[in-house]
Amino acid sequence: MQNNLELPPIRFAIKQRRRQLGLTQDGLAQRTGLKRAYIGDIELKERNVSLKTLAVIAHALELKVSQLVALAEGTAEKNYHDAEDADETDQLLYQGT
Repeated sequence: MQNNLELPPIRFAIKQRRRQLGLTQDGLAQRTGLKRAYIGDIELKERNVSLKTLAVIAHALELKVSQLVALAEGTAEKNYHDAEDADETDQLLYQGT
């Protein structure tokens, strides 16, 4: 059975929070004990993250897992609305108004 459930983009939330804290991927890797390449793969959607790893990353980002997921959901909603706005702008441009 295949499940097509779409999850919030955790990778965007991780990157956003990492940058808010002024951390590089190397800095986050040092805080988590994970390899920098692994952090990069997560941010590029090359890796799925286990709940245990997500907890480690959230702790390193000074968040609870629930806060990281909430940040991801907020990022998803913002991206959705940005895409809707872009679609509306494109429609107006194509209509010549």
